[in-house]
Amino acid sequence: VLKWIRSLPADRYVPPAEPTLDFAFFRACVQQVFAKPREGHIRCSNCHNAGIIGFAAPPGDGRDSWKDDEAKRAFQLISRVIVPGDPNHSRFLLKPLHPDAGGSYAHNGVRRWQSRSDPEYQMLAEWIAGKRTGNTCSE
Repeated sequence: VLKWIRSLPADRYVPPAEPTLDFAFFRACVQQVFAKPREGHIRCSNCHNAGIIGFAAPPGDGRDSWKDDEAKRAFQLISRVIVPGDPNHSRFLLKPLHPDAGGSYAHNGVRRWQSRSDPEYQMLAEWIAGKRTGNTCSE
């Protein structure tokens, strides 16, 4: 039996590595979502700008873009509500997704996406899955 165990490939029972979240894509594309309200909605940053839920703070001092330290802090905070490689279990996507589309019932804010086929939702899900990288939002 020991000979057979040693003959197995070393990575046979090791799960594949989780993809890492790409900071450049976060900075160029994901962070822009926080600042842009959908029609009839408020910005994510209206509620998620400080404290334990503060991943979407607007740029400081009336600027249009985030400084490096602001973006890194937001990236660190949002990483807590994301399961890399698994958008279907990432609270970042489940909270603002309508429950009829599989979203969480526990979100006090608006439902940003009515379905998983929403292009913005798809872009964010692909980033979490590790398929979107770099600093370009469109493919």
